[in-house]
Amino acid sequence: MSRVRIPPAPRGSAWGGGQYILNLTGSLVLLRRPSVVLETGVAMGFTTAVILAAMEDNNAGALHSIDLPPLQVDAASFVGRVVPDELRERWTLHVGPSRSLLPGLARKLAPIDLFVHDSDHSYAGQYEEYRQAWPHLACGACLISDDVSNSAFIEFAAQVGERPYLMAPPGHHAAVGLLAKTR
Repeated sequence: MSRVRIPPAPRGSAWGGGQYILNLTGSLVLLRRPSVVLETGVAMGFTTAVILAAMEDNNAGALHSIDLPPLQVDAASFVGRVVPDELRERWTLHVGPSRSLLPGLARKLAPIDLFVHDSDHSYAGQYEEYRQAWPHLACGACLISDDVSNSAFIEFAAQVGERPYLMAPPGHHAAVGLLAKTR
């Protein structure tokens, strides 16, 4: 089996991805071999690159990402900056707000095998994305959420009757959350 490949940060930038989300997401893609992955929040693209590298190793899967970059950056040069050109064939980027794009895209792509939330980390933003994506996940699919630092993830897990898993380095205020859809 392949190991999770994590891209280096470009010169002059900080490494932006948390080790937990990158290793968890890459491992799930390598082990579960998803056909359809939907991601919200790309930024420089560390998680995106890890997903695409694992799909390349599996020779299977397609990734759809939604991102609305900060207004002060050029989207074309910022979004997905660390994603190597040779991995972009399996990737479709949808530029715009997830609150507008996610409902229709999730419906169109269903059944989704993996949903990765890494965009608006407010309670309302997280809960709404979970709510929009969940009905379109296949049975056995996973939902991963980065920067879980409020109660939205735990409350959503209780609402859908699934057991939440949280992983965080000691001393950190935010965790990575994992839900598996068992029904």
